Parts: sequence; C-alpha cells; structure tokens
Amino acid sequence: MRPYILYGRDIFVLPGGLTRVALKKGSLVVNSSQGGGSKDTWVLADTVISESESPPRTVALSATGAIA
Repeated sequence: MRPYILYGRDIFVLPGGLTRVALKKGSLVVNSSQGGGSKDTWVLADTVISESESPPRTVALSATGAIA
C-alpha cells in the first residue's frame, strides 16, 4: 500500500492509501503495465478519535519517500 501523506507546515498521514490490485478475476498480476490496477483503501473506525488520543502526526521519511 502506498500511503497518502499531506505535506505542508505539518505532515499528516491519512488513514489509508493506494493499493495495487489484480483487475481480472483469479489473476495475481498487480503491476499496472501488465494489466493490474489500483484502488483507494481507507481504514475505518467504529468511533471518532479525538485529537488528544490520536498518534503523533509527523513521520520519518527515507530518501525514497518510504515511511521509516
């Protein structure tokens, strides 16, 4: 999954990301150049989390943009 990150004065990691998927039933190919695709994936919660309960909003990123 590729995370959605909003970057500005603060960095926000959204609860979800871009997930690679096989578009043909039964296929295991997820590479977009080979016929795979992508879909948005969102993490849902049963309750609202207040800002004081939420985890820190900053993350360490590597030179490649991956979350470290």
